[in-house]
Amino acid sequence: MAGLGEPEFFRMVLDGLRTAVYVVDREGTALFWNDGAERITGHLRQDVVGRVCGDNFLGEADSTDTDLTGALAPIATVIREGKPQETQVSLRHKAGHRVPVQMWAFPIRNAKGSIVGAVESFEEIIPVADWNRRHTKLATYGCLDQATGVLTHGMVQAHLRETVGMFADQPILS
Repeated sequence: MAGLGEPEFFRMVLDGLRTAVYVVDREGTALFWNDGAERITGHLRQDVVGRVCGDNFLGEADSTDTDLTGALAPIATVIREGKPQETQVSLRHKAGHRVPVQMWAFPIRNAKGSIVGAVESFEEIIPVADWNRRHTKLATYGCLDQATGVLTHGMVQAHLRETVGMFADQPILS
């Protein structure tokens, strides 16, 4: 396994996040695309890394459905202005549907303080109605404790067994 200070360790940590994270260089070329970004957008890293984000393959749009292409893209604004940005946008999933996300972007600076790239992270915004529907379904199936409203002990144990089993099947990195 990679040591705590090694780049491969940080890559594994970023890949394990459910939050989408991607990194671009100063020209907007994607250098990193994590598993969270794949899950939320449907775009695989091999289709994204090396691609210029200015062509708006993510179809970023603001709340008025205005395309955020080129200089209007949040990551381009961060590179140009050098200030972090937080915004809500919708992305076009690879399958074509829109995905509302909360997005954070910030510049990456070298030791001299010059901007050399940017990082963008985003999380899917799940509407309250969808959350309520999922919660109701879990309650209907007896997966929630009636007194606390959290997952039952049995559900937590089943989820842990599934997760441990999934990681047990992964090859060990050396």
